[in-house]
Amino acid sequence: SHYIGDDPELHANALIDNFVKERALEKVKPDLRCFGFNHPNPVDETGYHGYEAWVTIPADLEIPAPLEKKQFNGGLYAAHMISFGNFNEWDAFLEWIMKNKKYEFAGDLQDQEHMCGLMEEHLNFYNHIAHDVDLDHLQLDLLMPIRERKDNQNRDVGGG
Repeated sequence: SHYIGDDPELHANALIDNFVKERALEKVKPDLRCFGFNHPNPVDETGYHGYEAWVTIPADLEIPAPLEKKQFNGGLYAAHMISFGNFNEWDAFLEWIMKNKKYEFAGDLQDQEHMCGLMEEHLNFYNHIAHDVDLDHLQLDLLMPIRERKDNQNRDVGGG
């Protein structure tokens, strides 16, 4: 689901939630997961942006417009859990990876339109759908693509 305009997260996530509920996807795929990211990312002080939301589905499931089926190859991600609304913690998370001795950022800093590969995962999406858990109890993982540092091979690596 992709939406650009006012409150894009609400609109994109509402389309995903309705799709999942209409198809009882939580029963068909109880391990379903939900991800999202700014698309496009804000570029100025107005904060105007879009949002794209994804939910995992069975491979053979037909997807109605305006939703779109995508294939995501995954990768290695660092995760930092936040309570809903604490998006200010992105800065400390990014600072952590820049100082990390074992891992480095593996996103694309040139891809500002897609948040450089950063994503958010809605934790316990199953309960959100199956039991209407509200936003006051929502937790998210901030997800950052990472890779092992190439310069790690000949040195003692500590935490970071």
